[in-house]
Amino acid sequence: MSDPIDPHPRPDQIGRMHVFLARDGKTIEFDEDGSLRRASLSDRIVFWAVVVAVLAGAAVFALLAFWLAMFLIPIAAVAALVGWGLLRFRLWQAGRGVRRPGGWA
Repeated sequence: MSDPIDPHPRPDQIGRMHVFLARDGKTIEFDEDGSLRRASLSDRIVFWAVVVAVLAGAAVFALLAFWLAMFLIPIAAVAALVGWGLLRFRLWQAGRGVRRPGGWA
């Protein structure tokens, strides 16, 4: 079986690899057979903990928005009724001195 890694890389390959690895500050780890090493158990636990925390935060935000909407609907309904009542009262007041056949209806 042949070795999958080139024993004599070109000089520009090494230079580009060094710049790439130095740019993000991470190291790439390989197993003995040349495949990428799998993330450790603690890395996977932290990843899923962050995913669960983000989903929980999104759910809390959505529930707070829903609660606020449900809280404001009755206030808006009462304000609309008060506004309608005041409009009808003003129309009634304005028409008090003038007799119209048929009324306001």
